[in-house]
Amino acid sequence: MKFKIILSLFIFAAFKLVAQNPSLNAVSYITGLVKPTAITHCKDARLFVVEQDGRIRIIRNNSLVATSYLDINSIVGSSGNEQGLLGLAFHPNYKTNGFFYVNYTNNSGNTVIARYTVDPVDSNKALSSSAQILMTVTQPYSNHNGGEIAFGPDGYLYIFMGDGGSANDPQNRAQNLTEKLGKILRINVDVPTGYAIPVDNKYVNSSNTSTKEIWNIGVRNPWRADFDDITGDLWIGDVGQNLYEEINFQAAGNGNGLNYGWRCYEANHPFNISGCQSQSSYEPAIYEYAHTGGNCSVTGGVIYRGGQFKNLFGHYIFTDFCVPSLRTLKKNGSTFNYLAHATISGSGFSCFGEDYLGEVYAGDLYSGAIYRIVDTSSDDHVAWLSDSDSMVVCGTSVTLTNPLCNECTYEWYYNGTLTSTTINKFVATADGEYVVKVGDSVLTTFSYDTLYVQFKTPAAQAQIVGLDSIYCIYNQSDSLDLIPLGGTLSGNGIFGSNFIPDSAGLGVHVINYLFTDTNGCQSSVAQIVNVDACTGLSLEESSFIQKVYPNPANEKIVVSIKLEKQFNANINITDISGRLIKSLKLDLPAGQQEINIDCSDIADGNYLLKLVTENNQSIMPFVVIHN
Repeated sequence: MKFKIILSLFIFAAFKLVAQNPSLNAVSYITGLVKPTAITHCKDARLFVVEQDGRIRIIRNNSLVATSYLDINSIVGSSGNEQGLLGLAFHPNYKTNGFFYVNYTNNSGNTVIARYTVDPVDSNKALSSSAQILMTVTQPYSNHNGGEIAFGPDGYLYIFMGDGGSANDPQNRAQNLTEKLGKILRINVDVPTGYAIPVDNKYVNSSNTSTKEIWNIGVRNPWRADFDDITGDLWIGDVGQNLYEEINFQAAGNGNGLNYGWRCYEANHPFNISGCQSQSSYEPAIYEYAHTGGNCSVTGGVIYRGGQFKNLFGHYIFTDFCVPSLRTLKKNGSTFNYLAHATISGSGFSCFGEDYLGEVYAGDLYSGAIYRIVDTSSDDHVAWLSDSDSMVVCGTSVTLTNPLCNECTYEWYYNGTLTSTTINKFVATADGEYVVKVGDSVLTTFSYDTLYVQFKTPAAQAQIVGLDSIYCIYNQSDSLDLIPLGGTLSGNGIFGSNFIPDSAGLGVHVINYLFTDTNGCQSSVAQIVNVDACTGLSLEESSFIQKVYPNPANEKIVVSIKLEKQFNANINITDISGRLIKSLKLDLPAGQQEINIDCSDIADGNYLLKLVTENNQSIMPFVVIHN
């Protein structure tokens, strides 16, 4: 077996294509649009283009559809250069719920975040009458509206707000936690009405209602942001003031409460540091460039994760609005390498976007043209399974996926033997070497990627024993048992293996337990606890969940509850990030009782069951594992 693996590596090494720098150009694709401000897709072959004056257009089969997908021109104020319909995000479950979200300035000049619904009869048309306004943010000036909205890898909606405008952030709004301006907001839209605040937002317990939605602070005018489709990393182009433009980068899982520095710093240079902290307290820009050679305003872009262009894979594509030369950044470890490419004369690129295959497009604000970004350095397609040469899988199988392209042919090899063709996915179930070979229809030219996969027994399921769902602020410390032993507890009020409500403070808190076994396999559990003042109400007199069984659950769970009196109560099931999965409204009598809940339509995973009555909320974690 070892000989076969070595031999197969030698065979493929003979055809190994040396990676080189991409060479980008913009090819005219579609004309006839008016002031495009955003480009995106809804996981099918259509492109959706946002027009600043209040319309969304569809490109289908390489042609512009004559009628608008959505026309809200009458309620969109676009008299200012930076106002108008600026952002569009399709719900991750758009195909089933038909929801999409827009960011626009209204006729009063204020930012509106609203949800719309597709016409159930015509998928190329939205219902303009279906608007549900989620949020309105007062804008003091006509510029610096931000405008980007996007769903993150956690399923939450992120809203990128400028500092409110004028110049120099005169009211210091970007650093003011009582303002939504100059911030990145994060909300949970998977609730019956409006939106909810994710329980792990840093300022969720703030007494100021304008603060709870804040995720990160200190941006000036974020003009386009992109979550990497593979890693979940966040890239932000933030427009500078007088001297510098900047690109900010945030690794996946390293967010919530970060400060990007404006107005204290413009990129990585002091701007107005009155009342500011030391520079090390702020997130540095990973790339900056000066207002020289005509540069004036960064247009943030996207990470290329398509399957068409091998040398472009993993590059972040962006430009400057006044000097539209295509530019890329490539992350290599802790460094970011910059490349300049072709200059598209006469254009003003206002946005970049991707289609469902990950291919990249740019919109020209002046001409209304949409360009396709191409790499002319090579005809080779992308072969990519992982940035690493090996992978440890904690389980019995893993689906290996190569980026998809329409023109590509795929061959899969296991330990040197051809085992599958034509599709871009392969299910690995045994230790060994896996190779994907990607090329044109006859594989006359091809790329390949090799990955050694090793399977390990999954870690034992992490459990926290002794952590209740409701505490009074005056409770004594609670010693927690951890199953299995050896993991790490984290969260407000955690000291060693104790939870101390008085230290956590009033409000809702998330307590996490992460266990890593000797194989490097991990399991985790998260539990929400509510610390209340409990004035005039003892825990024994309140309404609460006593237990949930069986746990883990399969097709159903039984909830044992105690009610102090008759209630019209809600029983809600959420995932551990707070997104609503299922809700029941029940008229429940006083006393002890048991409620059966069907779990057959709930996917495997960790969940929280919440009993909500008029005077309190009781929460209990449980697990669903279908046989």
